[in-house]
Amino acid sequence: MESSVLLIEDDLVLAENTRELLELSGYRMLLAHEGKSGIKKAYKELPDVIISDIMMPELDGFEVYQALQQNKHTRNIPFIFISAKADPADVRRGMNLGADDYITKPFNEEDLVLAIEKRLSKRIQMREQEELNPATKKAQLHLEEFKDYIRTYGEQIQVEKNEEIFLENRMASSVYLLEHGMVKTFRLDEYGKELITGIPQKSDILGFYSFKLPSHYPESAQALETTILY
Repeated sequence: MESSVLLIEDDLVLAENTRELLELSGYRMLLAHEGKSGIKKAYKELPDVIISDIMMPELDGFEVYQALQQNKHTRNIPFIFISAKADPADVRRGMNLGADDYITKPFNEEDLVLAIEKRLSKRIQMREQEELNPATKKAQLHLEEFKDYIRTYGEQIQVEKNEEIFLENRMASSVYLLEHGMVKTFRLDEYGKELITGIPQKSDILGFYSFKLPSHYPESAQALETTILY
């Protein structure tokens, strides 16, 4: 079975050239041309490796990486930055976030293919370790039982685009299960700049901080489109 690679790149020419290169190397390619659609495609396809540019409209590569790290299904997918930003501070920022590699443009084709192969090997080892861990399977079973309970006894609500679900620093009083739609969670830094902390997907739980009382929400949640929650 072919390994899949998601490329998030707003330069259409570079995206097409890279796609052709990696397809010739035997990979099944998935493309997205900006951060938001890249996140959606990552959630839907669960690729084996993600390659992302940094400077893109709406969400930059750093924000894409941080959002994917907040989701249990995508946080362990190997992530490689490719960018024209070769300043050591930018490289350091990408690696400090936890990315697996940072390749500067223009890049050598062999370097990119080698980086992908190394990350795929690491991912295979991680999957084998997870399959051998019975505690992981037990925890997943309990989580699914809890979600079924919420669907059975919880109240279904509809939240419109840009409507807030809960607010940072407000008392945490509710837990939500995302049934349909798209939500972002975020914090505000000391200058009031929005820092995205996650893009939950279907069946993810939001607001679980209320289990620890008294507690306050450490982040805000807002619908990016019409959304159904329990």
